[in-house]
Amino acid sequence: MGYGTQKKADLSSAIAILPTKELNKVPGGLQAGLQSSVPGVQVTNGRIKIRGVGSINNTDPLYVVDGMIGGAVPDEANIASIQILKDAASCAIYGARGGNGVIMITTKRGSSGDVKVDYDGFAGIKNLSHNIDMLNGQQLAELVNEELWNGGKRSATDYLDAYKDPASIGEGYNMFNALKRTGFYQKHNLSISGGSDKSSFRINGIYSSDKPVFIKDETKTYGVQFISDFTKGKLKFGETMTVKGTNRSWSDKNLLIALKWAPTLPLYDATSSTGFAGAGNGTDCANSLAQANLNWNKGETTSVNGNAWVTYDILPGLKYKFNVGVDLYRYMVQNYEAAYSIPYQNHTPDSYAMSSYKTNRFLYENTLTYEKTIGKHSITGLVGVTSEETKSLSVTAGARAMPSQDILILGATQQDDSKSVDSSVGHESMFSMLGRLNYNYDSKYLLTFNFRRDGSSKFSKNNRYGNFPSLSAAWRVTQESFMKALPAISDMKLRASWGMLGNSNIDSYQYQSTVAFSGIWYYLNNAKNAGGLPVTPSNPGVKWESQYSTDLGLDLSLLNNELSFTVDYYYKKTSDMLVQVPISYTAGFSDNKPTLNAGSIENKGLELSATYKKSVGKFDYSVSGNISTVKNKVLSIGANNEIVAGNGISKTAVGRSIGEFWGYTTNGLYRTQEELNADKAFAPNAALGDVRFVDKDKNGVADQGYIGNPIPKFSYGLSADLVYKTSGGTLDMSMIWQGSQGN
Repeated sequence: MGYGTQKKADLSSAIAILPTKELNKVPGGLQAGLQSSVPGVQVTNGRIKIRGVGSINNTDPLYVVDGMIGGAVPDEANIASIQILKDAASCAIYGARGGNGVIMITTKRGSSGDVKVDYDGFAGIKNLSHNIDMLNGQQLAELVNEELWNGGKRSATDYLDAYKDPASIGEGYNMFNALKRTGFYQKHNLSISGGSDKSSFRINGIYSSDKPVFIKDETKTYGVQFISDFTKGKLKFGETMTVKGTNRSWSDKNLLIALKWAPTLPLYDATSSTGFAGAGNGTDCANSLAQANLNWNKGETTSVNGNAWVTYDILPGLKYKFNVGVDLYRYMVQNYEAAYSIPYQNHTPDSYAMSSYKTNRFLYENTLTYEKTIGKHSITGLVGVTSEETKSLSVTAGARAMPSQDILILGATQQDDSKSVDSSVGHESMFSMLGRLNYNYDSKYLLTFNFRRDGSSKFSKNNRYGNFPSLSAAWRVTQESFMKALPAISDMKLRASWGMLGNSNIDSYQYQSTVAFSGIWYYLNNAKNAGGLPVTPSNPGVKWESQYSTDLGLDLSLLNNELSFTVDYYYKKTSDMLVQVPISYTAGFSDNKPTLNAGSIENKGLELSATYKKSVGKFDYSVSGNISTVKNKVLSIGANNEIVAGNGISKTAVGRSIGEFWGYTTNGLYRTQEELNADKAFAPNAALGDVRFVDKDKNGVADQGYIGNPIPKFSYGLSADLVYKTSGGTLDMSMIWQGSQGN
């Protein structure tokens, strides 16, 4: 649990524990392990969501690694334990940043004994599971000829030259396949650890490389992690520090356009200055292979992330802890596109740009913990203050017409007026006070109160602070004397919690009016002068989002803990959600969407997990399953009551789920002349075999509507494990199924 520890039996909130062995069962590591083993967790495109979508601004959970808020997530081989905090009672100690759940990770540390060396490696190849079926060259030519024949073309001279002899074309050319390759991935982790009862250390080194299944893309990652712990009397101190670097190279290429390339057209042209062919014969799209080879991007990332802490036992039961964290991030990217001209693709002259971005974040925490047991009564109290400061700087510059691809110097451009430069700075800080009180009576009646008060520089002084309390209670029914009559029930606990969380994930300075200077000019006295342009209006009333959450839970173990169940029902409502609400352009601002507290969302659902485990002789086996439901509903989002995103393919509207897919609805294909006649008003050019769009309101226009929901109605996971133990070692076999329905 946050800022402390507690036995699982004494927890009164919804906290899931992911055994680290689950990480080794499935490809995909942490994310795959969470999705398959923890109910209420959904992973989509590498993004983790816990209990639905609580805000349109941010859905990512908070990561806490060895007590470091926003710590670097270690490699799976170096993780000792994982806890998922799901309800407000467990997350409130993290205040505004706990609204999307918290994932707490503890790294493996050194232990007393001889120095130990561990190696973990993995390598594999990657391919697309299946190809997209497309016509080959001969098939396309035959189809085009058939289309021309049906259109009244009857003589050979009516056909396009390229299609007159389909059999001679054969398979033709496949642009999509030309962009593919067999991918390769490898990862290596080397650890050295050791120590004594007074000190220990662990050093982890990691290297990985990833070549995806599409050409011109590659990522290499390398890093080292230093971990140590020391004890001297009442004093303990230690650190976890990670240094990591990533080199990524990629090229811009449009895979969807590649599918449109006619298989009758060559990909290369020896007479072209670039060596690549242009489109033709009725195909009006770019050569994606040329795109992939005539531009490049390179990105380099370096980060230092970690924390150091010291604890001191002031008195019996009273402990002081100081924790300092650092997060340094550097990113540099270069983009180059060569000069070329082929049909449907022109980029003259060439262009080069580079960007640099850095952030420095520092965290300071001071906490006092007091524990006292009197008879059957146990009390634990925690108080603390924390502060955090983040500074950022970014610079972007670019130009066109470089002397050559080997001399990419912006100052050497042959077009001085093409030079561009921009920069930005950022500064934000947070100050917090926190507290927690745990009461435990004979491990039977459990009560926990959490409180955090956060202050953020993102808000005006009148709305700078937000209060985030929570209360949870639990009753371990099996501790009652009357439960002795039911020996089959090993443990039974009823839980209930309520809490308030928040979200401050908006850009800084939203409460102030902002002005842009980049690329703003005006002319005065026949001279060009730099100017400024109002961008956003001030909104001193902008404040924290508030999320109210209720959870009811049951933990049940039967048959001497061989069979266990966990059931949770939750309801959470986000109020004062930060949304961009349009105002009239006549107000004089280039960005006419100031951020207001104008939205609200609710999520509710049910989570169920069950595990059966048994040992028979040399065999250990277990079966686990989980299922969870979530219903997401937008209650309000401002005056316009809808937000369109993703180039119009998704829409968020009142009464619907966040980000539902938006598009045209269809009713099969036109198969009869009667159907063509019926739709002639809004589809006058339709022909037999065309897609039949729907005009629901009969106004002569094909209608768009909601056609899908990205949030599943329910998700599930099932796993089975079998372990056979021998004197020479163990044999472990695992199977995992996971999926979702209704999205």
